[in-house]
Amino acid sequence: MNCKHAAWLMSLRQDRPLKLGENLGLRLHLSYCPGCRAYRQQLDFLQRACRAFTPPESTEAPPAESDTPPRAEGQSLPRNGSSRYVLLGRMDMTHPSEAIPPDGAMPPAAPALSADKKILLIVYASQTGRTARLAQAVADGARAQQEIGVQVHCCQAPDATLDTLLAAHALVLATPENFGYMAGLLKDFLDRTYTPAQGRCQGLPYAIVVSAGNDGRGAMAAIERIAIGYGWRSISPALRVVGEPDAAALAQASELGAALASGLACGVF
Repeated sequence: MNCKHAAWLMSLRQDRPLKLGENLGLRLHLSYCPGCRAYRQQLDFLQRACRAFTPPESTEAPPAESDTPPRAEGQSLPRNGSSRYVLLGRMDMTHPSEAIPPDGAMPPAAPALSADKKILLIVYASQTGRTARLAQAVADGARAQQEIGVQVHCCQAPDATLDTLLAAHALVLATPENFGYMAGLLKDFLDRTYTPAQGRCQGLPYAIVVSAGNDGRGAMAAIERIAIGYGWRSISPALRVVGEPDAAALAQASELGAALASGLACGVF
């Protein structure tokens, strides 16, 4: 069981009891995955908070009777200038790191990988948008050097595959700090690629970017331990940003991207 499946089961558990096999598999996964244990704590907290919440009594008058005929199944709801109706379908339960930042600061989709250029791969997970902005800054700094023959491929962790990893000449892993650990979806990317990548990306230069709420060192240490198993080579101290990324932090991220791109082009790494 990987982290994505475990996150789905933890979300499903909020709606119905898990079957025996599902429960045993989830408990086994949680016994060795601190990232998913942190996610379970988040879900349990949200469930307790929702149960404790008492909505305020409404002082508005009840809506007037409507002459609108009943809506047939599958028919879209009407809109007008004063109100907006939203049809709610199935809700997809996602891991916290999959949430889309409210400010929409998501790095743009990368073009197809080129066999003629060295590739800098940036894999990130973002919940609040902070890590997405840092990943965007790294990508922007590297893209400023594209005329020297380096292609930047920036993608979210669920979209990163074994093929994109093996095609990369350098790697940046960007993650928020979730209860002292990396984001669950970044851990899932590492879970998916670790075994099939063994012996195939030895010496890959890599760097870490952590958007921390308090410290961030736990997430850094976890990634560094896993990177040793891959055989990757750290080429830069981890960039650790505590709190909201300011102009200085974004500039540091941009400088990291530019340095990695320049190093690839010059054959330093």
